[in-house]
Amino acid sequence: MLAAAGHLAFLRGNYREAQAHLQESLALAQRVEDIQGVGRALHFQAMLVMVQGDRKLARRLVEQSLALNRQLGKQRRVLNNLLLLGRVFLWDGDTATAARHAEDSLALATQLDDRSGTALSLDTMARVAAHDSDYARTRPLLEQAVVLARRLEHRQVMYGALIVLGRVALAAGDAQEANRLLVEALVLANEAGDSWYIADALEAIGGSVVVSQPERTVRLAGAAAGLRQRLGFTASAIDRDWIVQRLEAAHSILGEPPYVAAWKEGISRSVDEAVQYALTDQAPHATARSGAAHRAGLDHES
Repeated sequence: MLAAAGHLAFLRGNYREAQAHLQESLALAQRVEDIQGVGRALHFQAMLVMVQGDRKLARRLVEQSLALNRQLGKQRRVLNNLLLLGRVFLWDGDTATAARHAEDSLALATQLDDRSGTALSLDTMARVAAHDSDYARTRPLLEQAVVLARRLEHRQVMYGALIVLGRVALAAGDAQEANRLLVEALVLANEAGDSWYIADALEAIGGSVVVSQPERTVRLAGAAAGLRQRLGFTASAIDRDWIVQRLEAAHSILGEPPYVAAWKEGISRSVDEAVQYALTDQAPHATARSGAAHRAGLDHES
């Protein structure tokens, strides 16, 4: 019960409450020598510390949980461990190791006929491919994940995949399709109250217009940063690299004072204000800044 309460608090973004429940759950399971309970508490703790930024501790915790679940022969829990390990390495920027764990989890999910595990494995594999700019591989993997997620009504996989698909469309030069995908992702994440993915979607929508609306890029990135700071979680290494590149371009276009002003305006926005701003079409894609955009190295929104 305590582990489940901790996991629920984690999903709601109540990280202090989650930590308290999970520490108590782990201590109790250890005291009564409940190996299965220890494994479950370690897994949920790994999820928590991963989003808080301590990837080394997250890896150690989930590897301990994995060893216990293998000892117990709990294959579905082993699958969950492998899925989480893939995400931990992905968040840390180690895409090669993330890919290996995702392939292992996909094989086990297929063996167990676990469609949710299949969708999550495909999502991680697609994110690795996107990081490597292998978009020909990224798109079909994500499309498979989205089809499965819609059937299962697994909203988190759905809007997470839509964000990456939006970035892929952006890289292909299809700004209209990118905007459609990213707006759908933000609406779904907001309906679910998923602050983690709301922040990612805000950044992606802002990053899609860095050439034409650099102030909007900075405001939305600031809003995402403010949300993460208030709730105590961090962006993954690969997501951080993506937005940093666009913020550097926006800084080059705007100059220091307008950039700082836009960032301060963004970081002060509430979640509702940021979402409303992101979903409001500010202006058509402009070309007035084309010279500055060229100097910034982003002639095309990408």
